[in-house]
Amino acid sequence: MKEPIFKDAEVQRTFDEDGFVKISLLSHQEVDALAQMRMDYFPEKGSVFFSSSYLDDYDLKMEISNKITAAINESLAKQCENFRLIGAAYLIKGIGKHSEMPMHQDWTIVDENEFYAANVWIPLTDTNEENGTLELMKGSH
Repeated sequence: MKEPIFKDAEVQRTFDEDGFVKISLLSHQEVDALAQMRMDYFPEKGSVFFSSSYLDDYDLKMEISNKITAAINESLAKQCENFRLIGAAYLIKGIGKHSEMPMHQDWTIVDENEFYAANVWIPLTDTNEENGTLELMKGSH
C-alpha cells in the first residue's frame, strides 16, 4: 500500500478519487518572488509554449530547478509528507496561435504501484479562459 502524501486525510481522499487537488500553497509574496525570478531568467513574452526544462544549458536548467524547489519545499512540507521533489521548471505559455498546449497526460518516473507521482502547478499570474487557464479532468490521472 502506498504511503499517503498529504497530511490532511480528506485532501488525500480527493487526490485518490479525482487524480488532483487544488490547495493554497504559497503566499502572494512567495508567488511574486517566483514571478520575478521568472522575469529575471526569461524577460520576453514569446509566442510559443516554452519550458525551462528544454534549455540546452544543463547548469542553468539545474540552477533554475534548484531555486524553484528551494522556494516551494518548506510550504509543501507543511501540507505533504513522504514526498521528494525531483525537479522544477518554468512553463511559459506564449501569446499567439502556436502557444496552445493540447490536452495531455504527464508521464511519471516512479513505480506507481508503490509511490504517488504528482506535479505541482503554481500559476504566477491570474488565469482565466481568455489567457489560458489550466484544465483538469476528474479521474484522468
